[in-house]
This record gives sequence, structure tokens and C-alpha cells, in this order.
Amino acid sequence: MKLSKYIGGRKQLAVISQQSSVGSRQYPTQRARHAVPHFFAGSASFNALNESVLNGVLNIVRTKLPISLLVVLFFLPFFFTAQNLSDSAQIYYKKQEFKQAINCYEKTLAGGQSSANLHYNLGNAYFKDNQIGKAIYNYELAKKLSPGDDDIKNNLKIANAKTIDKIEAKENFLAGAIKSGLYSMFSTNGWAWLSIIAVIFTLLCAIAFIVSKNLFFKKICFGLGVLGTIKFVFVFTIGFASLHNLNKKTQAIVTNQVVQVLNAPNESGKSKFSLHEGTKLTVLSTNEDWTSIQLANGNEGWIKTNELGLF
Repeated sequence: MKLSKYIGGRKQLAVISQQSSVGSRQYPTQRARHAVPHFFAGSASFNALNESVLNGVLNIVRTKLPISLLVVLFFLPFFFTAQNLSDSAQIYYKKQEFKQAINCYEKTLAGGQSSANLHYNLGNAYFKDNQIGKAIYNYELAKKLSPGDDDIKNNLKIANAKTIDKIEAKENFLAGAIKSGLYSMFSTNGWAWLSIIAVIFTLLCAIAFIVSKNLFFKKICFGLGVLGTIKFVFVFTIGFASLHNLNKKTQAIVTNQVVQVLNAPNESGKSKFSLHEGTKLTVLSTNEDWTSIQLANGNEGWIKTNELGLF
């Protein structure tokens, strides 16, 4: 099976370089000032005020402009560094030098950049490098940021087919699947827009109910207004839960090839069973060293946190 789209197939944001040439600064002279209206022309106080304002503006230009330029010059290298790393990653990927591409993408993430496209492309690089666990982890991160992306879903499905552990879910699988499906139906922005639409629809129904003098039409508006209110409450609740889920790390992917699940969060704990890379887990609790996990079949245990990718 082939991945649906690799790097290069994704549309990258074009960075347009804008250059502006700034000549020598020429401050306004007496001739460059705008003509003063004739009814103020003979006013000495107005001329003094005009001179004061002009000097104030020039002082601001002299003092604030260099500071602004320094700020721009300070942050400019970070922008171009991130862009250069992204361009380098694409070049390495096309040359099939996947480890180098991975290194560039990881540096971009370490620099504070994060997006669905970035994790998607990094997942592709890990997949081609045969690191299935880290590929799935990045696909899951991309899916969390962009739940409606079909390319991400397809590549995640392909990667999951290569995992070793096949764990049967317990009887509450259906409820969990419905919950997960609702969260991933829209992004948090999508749920927010649906909430706004529901509010506007309800307000329009209320206005029509108040303005209309037709009893039958009033009943229709009232019924639609009630439905709009119910829709708003439902959409707002799901959207809020989706936002909470986005900011909370409730799941994990095994990123090491093989990990031991222990019965206690310490090195002396006994091994209960082992798991392989790519296996998806539910996070019960976590700290810097250990994470309490639960499998889909209900089995629980402890795994070292650095052996997992939490999301």
C-alpha cells in the first residue's frame, strides 16, 4: 500500500520575500509643511503648537523606529531558520534521506513551530524510516489538530495495519467510538462556528416570533427557536469537551520497539506483559518518569514515560 500523499503533495505556505529600499531619511523642512488655513495663519500660538507637534513626531521617529527595527532584526533569523529547516526537510525527503528529514522536522518542532502539516510530514518521514510507533504518534497529533483531514486518516490507517499488537476492546467500545467520533467530527474552530450559527438562528426565530402577527407562523418560529436552543447547547457542550480533550493528554502511543508493562512505577516492579511500537493506550495518570496506562481490553500497568508519545 502506498501512502496517500507524501511531502511535496502537501501545499506549503509560500513565503514571499518583500524587500524595501530605504533611502537617506529627510526630515520635513519649512517648505515641506502643509499650508496653514488662512484663519490660523497669523496666530503665533498656533504656529508654536504646530512646531511643538512636529518636533514631538520627529523625536518619536528618532527614538522608537530604531527600537522597532532591532526587534524585527532579532526575530527575523528565527523565521528564516524555520523556513530553511522545512525546505531542507523536503529536499532530504525527496533524496530518501529520511533520518536527515526527521532531524530537520524535529528541530522545527523544538523551535516552537507546530501544525497538522508539520506532524503529518514528520509522520511520513518516520514511516519511510520504518519507525512505525513514532509515525503513528505524529499522525495522531496531526489528526488531533485537523480531525477532518482525509490524508491523515488514511495514512494513520495504513500505519496502524503494520502494528504487532492486536488488542480486542471490551464491551464499552461502542460508547468510546461514538465519543471519539464526535470529538473528531470537527475541529474546535468548527464547533465554535456551529455554536455561533445556532445562536444566530435562534435569535432570528425569536425576532420573527415577536414581530409576526400570524398565530400559525408564531408557533413555527417558537418550535424552531426551541430546536435552535437545543442545538446550541449540544454543539457548545461537544465543542467545549473537544477543546478540553485537545489540551489534555489522555492517550499515548508506544514509540519504542518493545516496552515492558510493570505492576508498579519503579524499576523493581514485576513485568506483567510487553507491548510493541504503535500500540495505542489510554493514559490514567502520568509524571516525568512513569505513566499509568490502560489497554482497550481493560488491562492496566505502568510504563516509563520516555517510552511513550502522549497526546
